[in-house]
Amino acid sequence: MKKLLHDLARILSAQLIILFILLGLAVLAYSYRKSLLITYHRLGHRSALKAMRHAATPNLQRDRYRKSVDRLARHEDALIRLGYLEQRRFQPKFLTGESRQVQAMLEEYRDRHPGCSYALGWGKGLIITDRPERMPTWESLIRKYDVPPTDPNRPVVP
Repeated sequence: MKKLLHDLARILSAQLIILFILLGLAVLAYSYRKSLLITYHRLGHRSALKAMRHAATPNLQRDRYRKSVDRLARHEDALIRLGYLEQRRFQPKFLTGESRQVQAMLEEYRDRHPGCSYALGWGKGLIITDRPERMPTWESLIRKYDVPPTDPNRPVVP
């Protein structure tokens, strides 16, 4: 009987230690939940981009591509909600999707922030999704390049 009580106490103490370790891990995960969620959604975003590139082969796999686009949008929306990304809409007067000014603006942005990723879209205006600390760069570039188009024979110099 004495041995049984001793074994029972040892088993219960081991389970209690495991319970405290799990509780500590849960508290730790809760305290770092935002950074963990950002990491998860960044990895998902990267994976969705890779899947889109893979599906966009010469024989386009429409279903896989559409699912990847949806997945990309979900991860991007989550990153915006978490504050990791910011999405702004601009109403340029002269910039259009394929204008030479936009190409020059993107080149200058890439020179200022090499290796950085961003999303550029056109709807009722210019929609830019990027890190919040890089938005002032976008604002200054749009002010700089949103000018009336010049003569097509002359290079674009703002």
